[in-house]
Amino acid sequence: MSVRYKYEDYIKSAEYIREKLPKIPDAAVILGSGLGGYADQLVNQVVIKYEDIPNFPQSTVANHAGELIYGEIKISEAGEYDKFKPVLIMNGRFHYYEGYEFEDTAYPVSIFDLLGINKLVITNAAGGINLNFHPGDLVCVYDHIKLTSESPVRGANVSEFGARFFDMQSVYSRDLIDKAKECAIKSGFALKDGVYAYMSGPQFETPAEIRMLRAMGRI
Repeated sequence: MSVRYKYEDYIKSAEYIREKLPKIPDAAVILGSGLGGYADQLVNQVVIKYEDIPNFPQSTVANHAGELIYGEIKISEAGEYDKFKPVLIMNGRFHYYEGYEFEDTAYPVSIFDLLGINKLVITNAAGGINLNFHPGDLVCVYDHIKLTSESPVRGANVSEFGARFFDMQSVYSRDLIDKAKECAIKSGFALKDGVYAYMSGPQFETPAEIRMLRAMGRI
């Protein structure tokens, strides 16, 4: 049995990134397809190409920029304006359907952990099969169903990142979900709740699989 990445590989990536950043933010955002425009709102940007980061996977999807972007995003709170919050953005991600292993796709998350980033927002453009949803709806995921045998932590355990068997009861932060819904309402729209189900792809699901997923998601 071999390990694709050793703990030292993660350390090398994290140290390279740390040297490039003016400060370490407490939050990171992974941008999904079509959401790269969010990065354009950041000021005081520092852009790091994935290809320059030791051991870092590379984006192969055409519309994924393949950049790690540090910047500051303008936030508005009661009585406070022109206040900025630092954030680290992944503009481009890695997919199992591209030929990557799950360990590759999760590699950046371990880097965020080593950097001391403790809040992670993951976005994506997904097909909705809830009959009450409409194209363009924004959905807050509160749970997921994994419909593949693969796992990013399969194989020899990297003990520095935690125990071999870990709890999955609170994968999605209730506090962050509530905050996201609060911000959405202030912005004039509501977030819907959803369960995210994923299969290996890249082909879309069959009609029977869609019916199965719709039934399984009612939890």
